[in-house]
Amino acid sequence: MPATGESDQDIATRVATEAGSMLHELRAELDAMGTHYWDMKDEGDVAGHRFIVQALRAARPDDVILSEEAADDRRRLGADRVWIVDPIDGTSEFADPPRWDWAVHIALWESGRLTAGAVAMPSLGRTFAMDPVEVVPPKKADKPILVTSRTRNTYAAVAVAQSLDCLVGRLGSAGAKTMAVVMGEADIYVHDGGMYQWDTAAPAAVAAAAGGLMARAHRLTLRTVLPGDLPTVFAFFKNPYNLERITPPFLAFKVASSTDAVVREGTRIAYAMRLHGIPLGWESRIAEYGENSHFADEQLRGPYAQWHHRHVFRAVDGHVEMTDEVTYRLPFGPLGRLVHALVVRAQLRTIFAYRSHVITTQFGGHADAPRFTEVA
Repeated sequence: MPATGESDQDIATRVATEAGSMLHELRAELDAMGTHYWDMKDEGDVAGHRFIVQALRAARPDDVILSEEAADDRRRLGADRVWIVDPIDGTSEFADPPRWDWAVHIALWESGRLTAGAVAMPSLGRTFAMDPVEVVPPKKADKPILVTSRTRNTYAAVAVAQSLDCLVGRLGSAGAKTMAVVMGEADIYVHDGGMYQWDTAAPAAVAAAAGGLMARAHRLTLRTVLPGDLPTVFAFFKNPYNLERITPPFLAFKVASSTDAVVREGTRIAYAMRLHGIPLGWESRIAEYGENSHFADEQLRGPYAQWHHRHVFRAVDGHVEMTDEVTYRLPFGPLGRLVHALVVRAQLRTIFAYRSHVITTQFGGHADAPRFTEVA
């Protein structure tokens, strides 16, 4: 039961604002004392976490809290209400005064959706919330302005910027980049690496309330018919190092490591590749496995917001029918469909066409053209 008469949104806004003010003052004190960069990061994280957890527990004592700075409370998996907290999003920027691009994130996940959210930007003296809704101001520049990571070179950002002829800026916190769009200072925020719930929950909630749209997932389906027996075909695909043979040379694709010589459920595989000279890392895990039947790999770290590739094998009338079903989602928010249409779909078509060519050259048979659909 609630311990105060405040609404959930009022609590999120108040606690984010108060925590941000406290951290802003702490940062100034630590900077004046000449505190080392790493110590400033640690002290800020600890102070912010303690402040927010204490405030949320006082206001909503029965709720579960998921914080970046605490051990995972597994009760969240069965809870109806979970507060998702990042005490300082952008600790590197927090510990580098006078940078402003750090934030405090507080969101509430309730019965399957985000029902409250606030992003405090203490150095700007502003807190953005789901309610009242932020009104995005009119566009200022002739060209779209894209913001992306200030510490990583991302192929996705380069591809989008080139395709849309964007001006590009680099910022720290995910919250800061998202709020730059909400404030009308930027038009596009591109992120192509992994994120956790505390990185995205509050910014996504605020941006969605202001009119942002989340990109839908896409699905690629490809059917290949190969002569031969099922165990032989399956053995080729369950060897992770054969990925290098069926991936186009322009990707400079290499298997950096695999926890198993042949895949099984739980196998983790790390890859390295390059796109237009930009190095990219990818790590996947085998989430499903059935000998001579199927396996599925899912991205743990890499350029997509979601990537789940299911490989299904069937023996049919003396040949093997192999179906690839890839469900993927782009990390581009409301521009996901546009980026997919301009860049990603054509690249995936090229990659899978090369893959089909190598496979059918080795085994014989034929492959259908990949089919792309949208899924919820």
